[in-house]
Amino acid sequence: MTVNMKMVKKALLEALEENIGDVSKACKEVGISRTSFYRYRKEDEKFRKELEAMQESHLDFAESKLKQCISDKNITAIMYFLNNKGGKRGYSRNPVQTQDNNRVEIKINGINEKAI
Repeated sequence: MTVNMKMVKKALLEALEENIGDVSKACKEVGISRTSFYRYRKEDEKFRKELEAMQESHLDFAESKLKQCISDKNITAIMYFLNNKGGKRGYSRNPVQTQDNNRVEIKINGINEKAI
């Protein structure tokens, strides 16, 4: 790998960090095509591992913000969390259906945003 290629990849990783993983913006800032980005990711194991670590960091950041919203009693964040993580406890985005595919609507009285 040439020195110039190393510099491009380093600049690309920095641009990805600044743009929270937005490939299009990062590539535009660095002056390369998205095709080049995906080729680097496919062919360069070190680049791929650095990219994966960055993506994990971005997920950690987003999860911390979601947890903060839940702590702040943001009903949308609470519902998002329950819809995505509470399936084993009966929370789901999908309505319950009977065997004959009729929808069943379940209403829970007494629960509102102020109660949460």
